[in-house]
Amino acid sequence: MRKRNFVLGLFIYAVIVLLLIFAGLFLFWQYIAAYEFSRVDGVMDSYMEDELDNAINREIDRFAAAHESAFESAEDIAAALHSAVDDGELTWRKSPQEYSSDAPVYSVRLDRQELGRVYFRSYSGGPLSFGFDYWFANRAEFDFDGFAQEYTVTAPAEATVAVNGVTLNAENCAVSWAVPEELAPYADELAELPSCARYSFTAFSVPRADLPDDSGDYWLSEDESVPNVFTVTQMCPDTELSEQLHKYAEDFVRAYISYTSNAASGPGTVTGYMVYNGALYQRMLAAMDGLSWVHGVTGYISDLSVGSLQYYGCAATLEASYKLITAGTQTDNNMKIVLTQTDRGWRVAEIELF
Repeated sequence: MRKRNFVLGLFIYAVIVLLLIFAGLFLFWQYIAAYEFSRVDGVMDSYMEDELDNAINREIDRFAAAHESAFESAEDIAAALHSAVDDGELTWRKSPQEYSSDAPVYSVRLDRQELGRVYFRSYSGGPLSFGFDYWFANRAEFDFDGFAQEYTVTAPAEATVAVNGVTLNAENCAVSWAVPEELAPYADELAELPSCARYSFTAFSVPRADLPDDSGDYWLSEDESVPNVFTVTQMCPDTELSEQLHKYAEDFVRAYISYTSNAASGPGTVTGYMVYNGALYQRMLAAMDGLSWVHGVTGYISDLSVGSLQYYGCAATLEASYKLITAGTQTDNNMKIVLTQTDRGWRVAEIELF
């Protein structure tokens, strides 16, 4: 009987000890948990590991739906943003502008770019909080505008350009009109000004630009030195016109060198190639007085070649290269020739020597 009572008493004692141990462990783990929840940096670590992906995904879907355009669907934008986030490294740090001990704010960064901010609030955890305040992520705000890329397409006014199958126009993007950049310095000398459109738009995914009505009259290229810039170039419509412009420029260069080298008796031949009474025409007439004092031929041209035709419909540019022998010295020379179409046919509007 005594042995039985002893075993029973030992059992009760063991149960009480175990209960005390479990109670102690419970209180210990509660203390540890309360302490961890009171450490806002630790809570931010947990947020980054357990909740951030879902928060970003929700914000991407919302953002994509709000920013879809004629060129990009919400699905395209979301896919591009998900890819950018997946390819980068997410880190956090205290926001230096907003962080305070009473209202902690953390900056979430994707590589070196700020992606968003997480705002924390605290609450009392009750008796088992051991006097610690619990912190939790009250809200998170993300901004994906920085992932948008600016794109421009420059094209002749008559050319039709599409991005992702949608024709560019003033209703779906910003459009400005100007003289082609290469011709802008000579705009006052051109008989007719060609016009080009500059389309500007933003996109999160890489756009596909093309010429839906391309019949060989235009050529689309992407500038390798400047990202996100597309240019549509007008092609010379036929071989006969191209040959005519090359021949016209070549004949002009020979006439110009002949006159300026005193190999021609007067400016009549060379001025016949020029826009009548234009700036180049006036300069050539003004040179007569200086050349009248020069006796004998001063220069000879050889190895003349003309190329690099840029066609703009009612204007064109070509480049001529040639060797010039003056006083027994041979030099390499180049001339840029700007042609304009007048009511009398093609004429030289301006030149540049280089």
